[in-house]
This record gives sequence, C-alpha cells and structure tokens, in this order.
Amino acid sequence: MSTALDLDLATLVGELEDVPCESAGHGMAYMHDGPATHYAEWSCQGCGQHFLKAYCGPFVKFIQTPNHEIWCPRCFHTHDAPKTVTILGPVNGRAS
Repeated sequence: MSTALDLDLATLVGELEDVPCESAGHGMAYMHDGPATHYAEWSCQGCGQHFLKAYCGPFVKFIQTPNHEIWCPRCFHTHDAPKTVTILGPVNGRAS
C-alpha cells in the first residue's frame, strides 16, 4: 500500500531506481543477487574499518544465519556474521 508521501515522491521525481548492493563480493559469490534491500553496518575487529552499506536480500539472509562468516575486504579478518553485523532497516523505507 502506498502512503501519501510515496505518491508525492512519485509525482515529483518519478519512479526511483533500485539501489545496488554495495558488498565487495556482489556478483562474485552465490549469496548475492539483485538490488539492495537493507542497510547494515559493522566494524572490523582486525583493522577497525567501519562499514555502512546497502546489501541485497540474499546476502542479508546469509549474514543473519548462524555460523556464517564474513570477511573484511580491507584486512581479510573473518567475523561471525550474525554477531557482527547490525541490520539497520530497509532500503527506501520498505521491508520488501
């Protein structure tokens, strides 16, 4: 269901383009497919690099699954994904 704000935005700017997945592994790994659905953040415990990115739906499911690891693209330190990554919210304010 569209809200009044959605209708106003559609009138002013037209259809919004999909936000691409910003993961370093997008397009190279099986757990990535499609546009971004959620924003997430995490910090590497190895080098301290902070990440705030938009991720695709399959990767969001992957990082919420117990015993899955992610790695830092800067220093390659591995992390327990569900304990490290915080899902902030849906892209474009929608949960789809």
